[in-house]
Amino acid sequence: MSWRVAPVAAAGDWEGPWDALNAALYRAHPLFDSRFTAALLACFGTGDERLAVRDGGTNGMVLLLPCRRGVYRTFLPSQLQAAPLLVAEAAALPSLLGALGRGALAIDLLCQDTAYTPLDEGRADPTLARSRHALTMNIALDGDFDRYWGERSANLRRNLRHYHNRLAAAGHEERLIRIDTPDELPAAVARYGAVEARGWKGKAGTAVTASNRQGAFYARMLAEFARTGQACAYEYWLDDRLAASRLLISNDEIIVILKTTYDEELAALAPGRVLLHRILQHEFTASPGKRVELYTNATADQLRWATATRAIDHVTLYRNALIARGHGWWQRQRERLAPA
Repeated sequence: MSWRVAPVAAAGDWEGPWDALNAALYRAHPLFDSRFTAALLACFGTGDERLAVRDGGTNGMVLLLPCRRGVYRTFLPSQLQAAPLLVAEAAALPSLLGALGRGALAIDLLCQDTAYTPLDEGRADPTLARSRHALTMNIALDGDFDRYWGERSANLRRNLRHYHNRLAAAGHEERLIRIDTPDELPAAVARYGAVEARGWKGKAGTAVTASNRQGAFYARMLAEFARTGQACAYEYWLDDRLAASRLLISNDEIIVILKTTYDEELAALAPGRVLLHRILQHEFTASPGKRVELYTNATADQLRWATATRAIDHVTLYRNALIARGHGWWQRQRERLAPA
């Protein structure tokens, strides 16, 4: 079995085999869907991306980017919280290094969701180095919402009652809107961006806007997913003011919350948390048995909502154990000398 590595532009029709592998290996994970990947490449690709294909795409596909001399990494714009590694067995990966040429010393397999990767956490391998990137969380939509909510911490339930009481005292008219059509989602992304741009992300220059690449990515990708009923935006309005918004995609098993924003001038009313509460109420009825995946480095506050957690890891594959030990030694020396 062999790998072929070529620029994505020269790879031909890669989307069909990519989605077939994603379905076979990871039950069609929405973050690994070719529609998500193609939109990322169109909006954030540099042209240097390489597609590694094993046996014509039947046994493996990996999207790589050269990042420094002798090292490749998985293609991972910041909009992608877990990188796809469409390979059934980790044993197939050393030959991928060989296919990249003699100068390839390592591959950084970034943001590996430990539930959706061939890289077993417990596997001892001298050519692999692992580091923890994040602790992500999910919420299982099992049973009914009242039971789920009753099992949350008293502090979380008390806080939400407090926010609802504040809203009632302020006399706001509350509206929850779900937008899920291809024609309407780009406008929902634009409204999302207008709220985000008024906050700290706008000041930092990282906000989604209707005129930047992030806005173009989310508008394009969500519209594509909406054509198969797999995308929506939830908006929480107070009177005629958009207070919070969340962008979601899904498959038959999971619902991924991609982005969240709220009006920072309304922070005392916690509209982002109220919106999450309302979304879960709706999805417990609309999507029983699924999981809501937040794909975040969960804080203590966020973990109060969780029913399960797991790790997102960075894993480096080295050509051999000697290179792995040498690089490990160099990293330790760099860390030791950093304060000086």
